[in-house]
Formats: sequence, structure tokens, C-alpha cells
Amino acid sequence: MGSTGFSVDVDQVVREYADMVYRIAVANTRVTQDAEDVFQEVFVKLVRYKDRIEDENHLKNWLIRVTINESRRIEGSGWKKNVSLDTTDDEDTEWTPEDESTDTNPEDAFLESERNESVLEKVRELPQKYREVIYLHFYEDKKILDISKMLGLNEGTVKTRLRRAKDILSKSMKGGI
Repeated sequence: MGSTGFSVDVDQVVREYADMVYRIAVANTRVTQDAEDVFQEVFVKLVRYKDRIEDENHLKNWLIRVTINESRRIEGSGWKKNVSLDTTDDEDTEWTPEDESTDTNPEDAFLESERNESVLEKVRELPQKYREVIYLHFYEDKKILDISKMLGLNEGTVKTRLRRAKDILSKSMKGGI
């Protein structure tokens, strides 16, 4: 368990990547309290495994992968399978990507915000295997190859899941589901 030569400052990593880890956790668990548990576990694991991180790119991919794995663990627990929780807590919806356009009037900004919120809710309703690829591709701007490596999937599988997720979202947004 030797050092890779890349030094991980955990405090700096938390400052830099906390938002990303939390967004992924919320997107995958759909419950604020579960997302917070995932968030904490990811950074606890980072303290344990920081000497194995090779570089900045490896660090970011490691954080995404561990966050997804921890989210899956919580989602797959016996407790979660047997308990129904209300996941419509307003706190869960605060992380939508910001509108980058600064030239919109308040009415257009409101309508865009409402549309983004509606899309986000539909994304949260997707099965986890589709939620993961949609989130990584559109919210974290990851390429298909990167997603396949992070999730340990074939590129074709990632493409298929993306296409199916888009189809489900499209039907859902049109009221077809």
C-alpha cells in the first residue's frame, strides 16, 4: 500500500468536490438524509484510501464511483426495500443546475426554472440504472467511455441505458407515463 506520489489534502477535496458528491448522492438516493449518509461515507472512505489516488482525474472518478456505490448500497438495503419514505422534501430539489443565461426576463427565468424542476422530478423517478447514466452524462458532462469505466459497464450498455432513459423521460414529459 505504497504512496502513488500524488498527495490528497482531504480538507481541500471536501471543499472542491462536496457539491458534486452531494448532488450525485441526492440524484441516486432521492432522500436528503440518505444523501447525507452517502456523503459522509464517501469522505470517510477517502481518508482511508487517499494514498491509492493517482492523480486529480483519478480522484474525481473515484469520488463519483464511490458515491454511486454507496448510493446503491443504501438503495438496496433491506430497510429501504421495506419502508416507503416521502421523497418530495423541498431540500432535495435545491441542487438543479443554475440557469447560465443572464439575459432572461423574470418570467422566462421562472418558466425555465419550473421546466428544469419538472425534468429533475422525472429523472428522480427513473430506475437507478437509468438515473446514474443520465446524471453522469448531463449533469457531470461525462462521456460514454468515462461512464462505462466508472460503472464497470460496456459502452453499448451505457448507450442503451441513455437512450432508454431519454425515451422514458420524453414519454413522461409528454404525459405518456
